[in-house]
Amino acid sequence: MSVFSQIADFLPEKTKLMVLVDPSGNSGNIDKEVERFLVSAREVQPLKKGKYVPIHLDEPLKIEFSISQVGNIIRKLKPCKCSTPVLPQEQLQSLNNAYQEISQLLEPHRFSHGGTVYDKVFFQDGDGSWQLLDILREKVYQRYRAEFEEYQRIIKEGSDGYVKPLTDTHNLFALEDKQRKELIKALESKTENLQEQVEQLNALLEKTKLQTYRQKLEEFRERLKADYPETKSPDSWQEWIYKNNWLFGIQYGTPIAHPRVGFRSILDYLFPTPDGFIDILEIKKPSHEVIKEDNSHSGAFRWSGEANEAIGQVVNYLHEIELHQLEIAKKFKQELSLELSTIKPRAFILIGKSDNWGDKEKEAFRRLNHSLHGIEVMTYHDLLRRGENLIKVYGD
Repeated sequence: MSVFSQIADFLPEKTKLMVLVDPSGNSGNIDKEVERFLVSAREVQPLKKGKYVPIHLDEPLKIEFSISQVGNIIRKLKPCKCSTPVLPQEQLQSLNNAYQEISQLLEPHRFSHGGTVYDKVFFQDGDGSWQLLDILREKVYQRYRAEFEEYQRIIKEGSDGYVKPLTDTHNLFALEDKQRKELIKALESKTENLQEQVEQLNALLEKTKLQTYRQKLEEFRERLKADYPETKSPDSWQEWIYKNNWLFGIQYGTPIAHPRVGFRSILDYLFPTPDGFIDILEIKKPSHEVIKEDNSHSGAFRWSGEANEAIGQVVNYLHEIELHQLEIAKKFKQELSLELSTIKPRAFILIGKSDNWGDKEKEAFRRLNHSLHGIEVMTYHDLLRRGENLIKVYGD
């Protein structure tokens, strides 16, 4: 039984699919009428060599994403009538059914005719190339990923019976943990007041988010006392900031890695904004200097070498995105089903500390920032203050 589910469109009616088969163990026994429908790899140019059998969807194909009682995320294709020329008299009731029947017909040497269609069936994307269904499944799932992972976290915390609390919220967490278990149990039993309980669960979810944000802010303060690497490590600043980008005050969507964009000269991740645009984040270490006093001009400041280098990198990234904005927007739509605009992306550079700055440094930093266009440099303590203000507003 699932606790929460979403059904999404997967492929439209009349879509043609290709299933990979290995008829070698059936040599000489394949019916000539069946054999003429086998398609070679040269004709479809998929990822693997072999023989392929077409499948036609006679209904729209949908996929259901659900989360189980123990917090496992399940991604299952819904039944959909299919047909294939190698079984002309049969109306197949699902894509899995079609795959199994084709396998039994053409692969008698196989020990089992089960398996996953995601690893054997290919669809044709917007560019006309054939790709595994697994790619499409992941693409569709991205729309719901954040929501499901949040529910998964709550359920798993409830089943574990333990949530790491802050000292001053221990009793609240104990109460919430008990409420979570009761609400999830009630949802599973499908009681009459289901809607009311769903609303309670959503309210509890908001409370839990607030506690999580407080914990993450405390973790942020502790990290600033240590020396973590900038990149290329699971505990690096880049990894931590990307996972906690809520600190910037914007509820970004799932970050898009540059291999999905297609341009190697673009930085590691692009961040979709709620209004359909993109931002970029350049992460440097807290130990780097931000500004330096200009000895040749009394009272004047300039960017440090590290900050100046980061600004130069970001200027190049912005230029590259603007240069290829149409191709990137097309990639977003075709590969990720996202309608995003790449016009004038904003850039944030996170670098250095400012906890010991006086008015002179703060004013100079503001002037230097004002001279930039489409780029904002901020320190780790600026970001910490943003997080504190967000939690205060959210809590109120």
